[in-house]
Amino acid sequence: MMTMRRIIASNHHMGHFVIYRKDGSRWLFSKNSSLPGCFYPESTVPSGSKIYDLIVNEIDSGPGEVDGHVWCREDWADNSTVYEHAFHYHNDLFVSLVWWKDEEPIWQCMSNNEGL
Repeated sequence: MMTMRRIIASNHHMGHFVIYRKDGSRWLFSKNSSLPGCFYPESTVPSGSKIYDLIVNEIDSGPGEVDGHVWCREDWADNSTVYEHAFHYHNDLFVSLVWWKDEEPIWQCMSNNEGL
């Protein structure tokens, strides 16, 4: 867990990890410091994600690609792709590690929010 926190905190990769409880509620969230708020995960497990499959559908689909809109609260990530790896962590906790295949939607959002 500490290695994952350090990788995210290094800001080398644009992404985040989030820990959800078995009931689908968010327990912990750690992100790249540049990630804008519209890319923060919802307080409950998002439908269409690997973590949703694992917790709700009880299907471990392994790491892979997910539609970007699943991990974005606004329309910035439509037609984009994220990589997600969801796994059972400990007891009733599940981790989802998410990073962007193409960071362009994030930079567009940041530029728009800064008025550039």
